Amino acid sequence: VLTYRRHKNGQIASVLIDPKIAARLRAIPAEAGSSDADRPFRFPDTDKETNRQTWRYRFQTLCRSVGIREIETEVGSKKTPHPQMLRDTAAINAITHGVRLENVSKMLGHATITMTQRSYLFWVQKRIDHCIEDQRAGLERQAAAAQEAEQAEPDVRPAVVN
Repeated sequence: VLTYRRHKNGQIASVLIDPKIAARLRAIPAEAGSSDADRPFRFPDTDKETNRQTWRYRFQTLCRSVGIREIETEVGSKKTPHPQMLRDTAAINAITHGVRLENVSKMLGHATITMTQRSYLFWVQKRIDHCIEDQRAGLERQAAAAQEAEQAEPDVRPAVVN
């Protein structure tokens, strides 16, 4: 479990990480100057803002090195890659895979579920739309199975003898 304190409101947030990914992250040696194993992204000789700027620069450099110059949002606008997008991606992934909004809200450290709904409304609606599509497909499969069963039954009406 990755636990962190949100800068905006001081809320503690927790994110469950796949054990395989957690093991791979633990295997990465600490960077010189990052001596605290519990805070591997913090450098003790820098303030928080300098630390954030360092990681933002590194993230954007990584994106550029693999050819990512801009990212298109769900509404079609284009943005420069930013580390916050990783947080958004984790939230969107959780929402679209059925994690309850209350839990996504806690994962993000939002003070209220309303904040989560407002921030990710597009994806919440997408999940609802997907759920409705899934239910429609289920009803269609059920109707088709019933029709097949009806057609497969032999005619068992008694013969009329005069």
